Amino acid sequence: RGAARELNIQEAPRDGLLAEIDTTKLANYGKLWDQFKSPDYITFDDKLYGVNFAWGPTIIVYNTDEIATEPTSWNALLDEQYNGKIATWNYPLQIGQYALLLDPKPANPFELTDEQLAQVKDILVQQRPLVRKYWDLGGEVAELFKNKEIVIADGWSWITLQIKAEGTNVAEAAPAEGVTGWSDSWCISKNAQDYDLALKWADWMIGDEGQVGITEVMNYSITNKDAAATLPPERQQELRLADVATEYAKIHMWQFIPNYDKWVQVWNEATQG
Repeated sequence: RGAARELNIQEAPRDGLLAEIDTTKLANYGKLWDQFKSPDYITFDDKLYGVNFAWGPTIIVYNTDEIATEPTSWNALLDEQYNGKIATWNYPLQIGQYALLLDPKPANPFELTDEQLAQVKDILVQQRPLVRKYWDLGGEVAELFKNKEIVIADGWSWITLQIKAEGTNVAEAAPAEGVTGWSDSWCISKNAQDYDLALKWADWMIGDEGQVGITEVMNYSITNKDAAATLPPERQQELRLADVATEYAKIHMWQFIPNYDKWVQVWNEATQG
């Protein structure tokens, strides 16, 4: 997702692993909101290496039967009243999320000094005794809510949908400090046997049918403004598509971490003791 997974998309183009995207062969490219045509996380040296098809923020998910007032801060995931009933994603990139609690708040939560990393580590160490589960898969979060093992967690909108489908009353909250977020793109290997066929798949996925399907199956926000316009107004609102420019601007999109080895060390030391 975004720019920080096992395949480091910010290094892959430089290493010659990915093929440049020929947008003239994408019939649906013109339907994308400008934010998703050539975002920084898939554009390098003015060349595009991905076809952006979905996006969304990491938000707070909470049980409305147990928490009556909507949380307004990431501090809710450090609140002792939820001791033993908190879950948070087990991934070093989450340091960026908790960096939003620093004072002063960094302009870019993915560019932290050693001092700021140490401050985030203190936050995570403070949180550790309160955490029921550092989750790895979204299905784990849904199961924890279903079994009433947790009442609050960070997560994504598709997780919220799954939890609701299983009968638990949950809602989402976007903390006032801001949110981090992800954006998914189709990339093509430099060694792809059929580049044009792969590009046709990516084009279909940003087309109206593919995009509406993404909203129905995954509850993701989509990138095609024409497809979004076919959704009911309340659904557009739910998926943050009514005013994409405003919603997108709230998100600190995941990005490559130059000193990621330090992030991994800090995360492991803070969460594993």
